[in-house]
Amino acid sequence: MRKIFTSERGHPFNWKFYLIIAIILRGLLWIYFGRMVPANIAQSDTIEKYFVKDDYGYFFSPVDNYFRTGHYTYLTGVPFTGRLPGYSMAYFIFRLFFNQHISLFLIVGLQFLLSSVSVYVLSLISYLIFNKSKRCFHITYWLYILGVFPGFFDFFIIAESLSVSSLIFSFFYLTKYIKVEAKNCYLIFSGLFLAWTIYLREYTGFLIILFPIVFACYLFFSRKENIYKATKLVFLLCLPFIAFEAIWTTRNYIATKKIILLTTPEEEAYGKLYSAPWQSIDNLIYTWGEIAAPFDKKALGYYYRNPRDPIGYNFPDRLFNGVTSYNEDTLVKLRKLYEDYFYTNDSILSNKLEKEIVNKCKLYRQDYISHNRFTYWVIKPMKDFNYLAFFSGTGYLPLPPHGTQEVQIKFVRIIFCRLYYTILISAFAGLIWYFFVFREITVIPLLCILSFAVIVLTLLYIGTINAYSSVQEPRYFAHCIALVLPFSAYFFNKILPGRGNI
Repeated sequence: MRKIFTSERGHPFNWKFYLIIAIILRGLLWIYFGRMVPANIAQSDTIEKYFVKDDYGYFFSPVDNYFRTGHYTYLTGVPFTGRLPGYSMAYFIFRLFFNQHISLFLIVGLQFLLSSVSVYVLSLISYLIFNKSKRCFHITYWLYILGVFPGFFDFFIIAESLSVSSLIFSFFYLTKYIKVEAKNCYLIFSGLFLAWTIYLREYTGFLIILFPIVFACYLFFSRKENIYKATKLVFLLCLPFIAFEAIWTTRNYIATKKIILLTTPEEEAYGKLYSAPWQSIDNLIYTWGEIAAPFDKKALGYYYRNPRDPIGYNFPDRLFNGVTSYNEDTLVKLRKLYEDYFYTNDSILSNKLEKEIVNKCKLYRQDYISHNRFTYWVIKPMKDFNYLAFFSGTGYLPLPPHGTQEVQIKFVRIIFCRLYYTILISAFAGLIWYFFVFREITVIPLLCILSFAVIVLTLLYIGTINAYSSVQEPRYFAHCIALVLPFSAYFFNKILPGRGNI
């Protein structure tokens, strides 16, 4: 095996060889995990027992409505502007030629294919930025190909898989421009994939500011370009996003007579599903430090989001520490108020209940924060980041509950959990080694870590300061893992014995 990878066949530029291996090995992993989907995921949450629906309705229902009624809407009669169309557009293109069923399979196939390609591309980035180290290439390749996070999102109807792959492709073309050959087409391709990354997952949006700033600094200080040429090159990088924005904004104005650059508030796009009462409850749950995810049947969010499900909830004692405005009975009554609000068709009653729920949640939230300031401002953000980044990397796998798992499955879960933590910890060690020990500050590694920081800070800001809990789902950390994984390879390349360029 070693001879194969050190021979000419195993050269980093032999993309066919590495792509085939990536497809085979990732395919084998998903044959293994895919057979567990029908056993551990409810039929209503799957597509033909093979793939997980997850956010299908939020992304693709407007497209289905378009082909059924001729209108791109989620709510009847309301033009949909609740999400950027990066994911739905891919589905829309397939729907132009195929029915709904086949199009969903093609979306999953596209996610799996691009994810497999991104394994090789990320490895090639590592090879180029770390002085053409073949060992960095191979370590990155094997770590990313075996790390099921974020790879298992390939079989979920959520935008993470395509967005992570697209971000990797954007970095690749920018790396080629800087490290291989300064072709303008590389800048356009990098900008195209960056724009798609953002249109797939909005919380990466600040990258459209960060990329041009770092690239401009490179042009001015490293290449000593004049302001005219530097401006032209930065514009080429931004051009695809500008074009996307022009098309999307124009469509929104034609449909709504409003200037909508990105998206409208979720309550406008999804109605009662993400209404002010639900967001107030969501906010309150998050303030307490509880899990607001409505799909987790053990979470407080599920208890409130599904008020007709005959279940109870054991409220932790810490929720009542020092408070005077609520107790366990009032929290149960809050659920009943939400049930009455969600299912009523009486607009007058609905407005009355909306105000009551919003006011109660605001009161309860202020009461809790005023009596638990240290817990809210210090302990909770630490727990939030721990949940976001250190959740084990296996939480989304279609496995049975831990207590009911067979020894074999527990062993598999432990392996992938250890692999996740190995990548994460070694990546941070590699970052420290690269920037602070060897002080090798070059453009692409710097942009990787700055992008990592921007995404994490965006998530923490929205989740902690703005107190919107749903952005704290661990899947939102997928981009960050891809960004820092090459530094994990850099770390292992430094500590492993032998030649560093094999």
